[in-house]
Formats: sequence, structure tokens, C-alpha cells
Amino acid sequence: MSGGHASPPPGSRRARVAITRRTADEAEVAVHGDFDVAGSPDVVTCLDELVEAGCTRLLLDLRGVTFADASALGVLLRTRRRLQADGGELRVVYRGNPYVERLLEVTGLRGLLD
Repeated sequence: MSGGHASPPPGSRRARVAITRRTADEAEVAVHGDFDVAGSPDVVTCLDELVEAGCTRLLLDLRGVTFADASALGVLLRTRRRLQADGGELRVVYRGNPYVERLLEVTGLRGLLD
């Protein structure tokens, strides 16, 4: 990120979402590629389907994200609020990912989703 403007790195890829573990009320989801305005709808669809199916605890692994923008942040906060309203929680694994760490750092949200 430079000059306040962020752009995906060359050769960027649209987000791929995979459920890596699932129980009746918990799920782990991994996101790879660009978690941006183009990739966010796929992530939202996956997370919404899990919540609607009864998952109250989600772990979202973002270590494979190659770029993240404000739309990713919106998805995280929206999902967190939705889960908390029903007594659930969203945890995000991102340490070591410079794109996600920077996004959370500049918005003051680093640590909120751990």
C-alpha cells in the first residue's frame, strides 16, 4: 500500500473459499487469493450459508489471501455482528499475512477478530 491507494499485486487471483472443517455448530473456512470487491461475494455466500445452517462459531483462515481491501473488512465485521447477535463468535487467523495485517492495522481493528 502506498500513497493511501492499494491495488492488487500483479497476477492477482479471485478469492477461493473452502470449508476445511465442519461440525453442527462450528466451521473452519480458508480463503485464498484476492479478498476484494470481486471476491467478497463468494466469501459472503459461504459464511451466510454456514450461519443459516446453524454454525455459531466460525474460524476464518486468511493466511492464503494475496490481497485484501475494504470490502473484506466489511465482510468480517458484518459476519462478526451477525454471529455475536446470536451468542456466537468469529475468529480470524491472519498473522503473517501482510495484506490482512495492514488492513486491520490502518483501520484500528487489529486484535478485534483474533
